[in-house]
Amino acid sequence: MSWPDTLQILEVRIGYVANDQQCYNVLHYYVNESGPAADSPLELAEDVVTKLSADGDTPGSLIHSMRLLMSTSVNITTIAAQGIWSPRFRSFTGEVAGFPGLLDAPCDAQNVAAVIQKYGEGGDRRNVGTIHLGGLGNIAYEDGEMTADSMLIMDQIGDAYLEGLTVPTSDPEEPITYSPAILNRTLVVVDGRNTWPITGYKEVVGTTSKKSLRVMRRRTKGYGI
Repeated sequence: MSWPDTLQILEVRIGYVANDQQCYNVLHYYVNESGPAADSPLELAEDVVTKLSADGDTPGSLIHSMRLLMSTSVNITTIAAQGIWSPRFRSFTGEVAGFPGLLDAPCDAQNVAAVIQKYGEGGDRRNVGTIHLGGLGNIAYEDGEMTADSMLIMDQIGDAYLEGLTVPTSDPEEPITYSPAILNRTLVVVDGRNTWPITGYKEVVGTTSKKSLRVMRRRTKGYGI
């Protein structure tokens, strides 16, 4: 059935274990094509995971660039992809092996992250987002700020993300391209409670590496994420 024409956002979750805790680095893309009619959304999500896994040891690729800042004590164990809006589909999760961090230093705190800002053409808050990279080796930062060498690697990560993904499918003539996106949510009050459903996206046109560390919000292992 392919991706439906209404699908806009693909979420990629890179799962890693740091200090015996399951954590995730999360990326968002928008879908440029629907793909071959014979391929289900689950198969197309699997294609994305296969592509990212195949490039994990390739210098300059997105996963390899992330690993350059991640501690050797941290292991990437899964990569998942899921169409999340609109509508939402089942997630495909692939187990990966041989993807430890490449920075020879311990991970002292799994909840601190390097931050890469992503921005769109407009000047409002819907045109700004962030990528949080956790699992950092403790020599990647000093006194709460990323080192100069780490900032260069963050620039490399931003460049790899901006390239998007060109993913082969069952039809060699119909690869799908996924471009970087800023996920937009809108406040909706349901039964007196604030909710923030996804309501759209903005295309990313550039990234900026931020010097200050951030504390990540908790992302726990489970269903429905």
